[in-house]
Amino acid sequence: MNFNGLALASDERTLPDSLRGYAPVVRGVANTTATVTIKQNGNQIYEKTVSPGAFSITDLYPTSYNGDLDVEIT
Repeated sequence: MNFNGLALASDERTLPDSLRGYAPVVRGVANTTATVTIKQNGNQIYEKTVSPGAFSITDLYPTSYNGDLDVEIT
């Protein structure tokens, strides 16, 4: 059998977000129960209510590969 133009390759788009690219960890301290809002390039990409004390956000997957993350604790 002859095949022309056949290629076998992996496609990163089939992986879950947790296994694709860079996933930063955001750590901080909240003095009271607070809402943590994270924006990238002006777009909100994450929001979570945290308890008083130290917190760590590990399930954050930015929507692009460039641009700073703006973290607001209110």
